[in-house]
Amino acid sequence: MGLTSSFPHIALLLSVVLLPWASAHEAAPWRDPSPHKVRFTTVAENVQLETLDWGGKGPPIVLLAGGGNTGHVFDDFALKLREHYRVYAVTRRGSPPSSIPEDSYSADCLGDDVVAVITALKLTKPILMGHSYAGFELSNVASRYPEQIAAVVYLDAFHSLDPDYEAEGFYKIVEWKRQLRDFEQRFDELLAEPWDSRPLAGHMLQENLPQLQAILERLIRIEDGRPPRPDPTPADLDSFRALQAWYARGAKVVLPEAEFRMMQATDADGRPVMKFRRPPFVGPQMEAAKRKYTDVRVPALGIFAAMNDPGTVADGDPEARSNAEAYTWFQNERTKRQMALFQRDLPHARAVRLERADHYVFLSNQKEVLEQLNAFTATLP
Repeated sequence: MGLTSSFPHIALLLSVVLLPWASAHEAAPWRDPSPHKVRFTTVAENVQLETLDWGGKGPPIVLLAGGGNTGHVFDDFALKLREHYRVYAVTRRGSPPSSIPEDSYSADCLGDDVVAVITALKLTKPILMGHSYAGFELSNVASRYPEQIAAVVYLDAFHSLDPDYEAEGFYKIVEWKRQLRDFEQRFDELLAEPWDSRPLAGHMLQENLPQLQAILERLIRIEDGRPPRPDPTPADLDSFRALQAWYARGAKVVLPEAEFRMMQATDADGRPVMKFRRPPFVGPQMEAAKRKYTDVRVPALGIFAAMNDPGTVADGDPEARSNAEAYTWFQNERTKRQMALFQRDLPHARAVRLERADHYVFLSNQKEVLEQLNAFTATLP
């Protein structure tokens, strides 16, 4: 006979003492702390999109996430926005927990989804704000349904795809592409085995090869100057909170934990793994949906992230300093090139460059983004 059956009062005492200890060590179900309401909006047959609603006062604003993200990437940013706006976010088709059809990811289909959500929510001319890939959806809606929205705001986002413009540069550096094309032409001439190769060989030795060497050396310096982001260790994959901390160590931002939970797959024990929940067939179809837009017919604001912060560079290390300078130069040139295309295609838009930013510019430079947004919306009719 056991001790507790002989002395019932001891069993009662143990239950009072031990049960709270046990429950405290059990994994409590995780709950999204962001104060949004969640609904699923039907946008097409058998297609429902997750729609988040944070409330707020002011004109409506609909947030669209980048290609690999969900609406939960805005969980923290939305809390700032709702001080002046009525804030919503949408998780596009193909990304859980929204529906994942096997096809129908064309540019117009993705744009129609946005308009369907606007209609279902009964919003009157909302502002569309999109990050990264979502810029294509902004441009699609602004080109095809300008009467449905008040304005578009591009958060370090692609407004258009222009292969000819991209082809002008090598890693977006136009001068590099010019030099490489000249080298290619001279090399082809040399392959033709001219009768007297001396003039051609001399030109290549004096101009082409030094230029090629300079490009290659600078590419190495750029990568050596890039802030490191080590791969996650097993400890970094022990929990979603650990994964969130790992990402933050290699970036300038802290993404909401809910976003990692929406994006990342898990193992049998519920721990995150470095695999996306979104099926692999979705990405190529979205990539194929990119196209050129030059007829954005609503007021537009482009906020560009100059990701030119190389991080801390040790004093007295000239090699590290040269690498950091190369990285900063490269990022500045890329941002300049991206902004030039935006201003060419949207000559009436407002373009703003934010320094030492992250691609998630609404998190790395939140205060500046809010200031630019408020100044822009103040000009809207």
